[in-house]
Amino acid sequence: MKNRVLIELEERLKRSRFHHTLRVTDTAMELAKDCDEDVTKAEIAGLFHDLAKNLNDEELLAYIELHDLEIDDIVKRNLYLAHGMVAADIAMREYGVDDEDILEAIWYHTIGRASLSKLAKIIYVADYIEPNRVMNGVEAIRQVAESGNLDKALLMTVENQITYLLTGHQEIHPNALEMRNELIRNGVK
Repeated sequence: MKNRVLIELEERLKRSRFHHTLRVTDTAMELAKDCDEDVTKAEIAGLFHDLAKNLNDEELLAYIELHDLEIDDIVKRNLYLAHGMVAADIAMREYGVDDEDILEAIWYHTIGRASLSKLAKIIYVADYIEPNRVMNGVEAIRQVAESGNLDKALLMTVENQITYLLTGHQEIHPNALEMRNELIRNGVK
């Protein structure tokens, strides 16, 4: 199946997005090893996480309506956030992915949520720290993630993303805030 998926991903995605997907997958597998998580699940979630990334807003909306996916008003106003949700649905429908952890990791990699599984945390962080990402604070997050402190890396990631959205006067999905607040309540610093 892996060869089929790689061939189809290369056909579906722009070249740069395909290579990003491979880097996220490798990063997720390394984090899974460091965090005692299932490496095969991390590989599958990494491969599929951006499956719908090249769909434009109209295509995302058409898919959402056709398959009656539940999305909230913030995602409707910011359809770029929906690519994870659509990717999870495509992974399930077209590739037979039925593992709830994998589907959760794909679905929530754009908006997060409180009580994420370890696998979902890994994909969320891996997408942010893959080797070609260059942004403020990413190297510190990489170091924390590679040390095995997944929750701290997740907190740093979501706080960086929130700061970026605030700076750009963009909406912040409440899931991201709930995820951040849960980490703080749990003593992550």
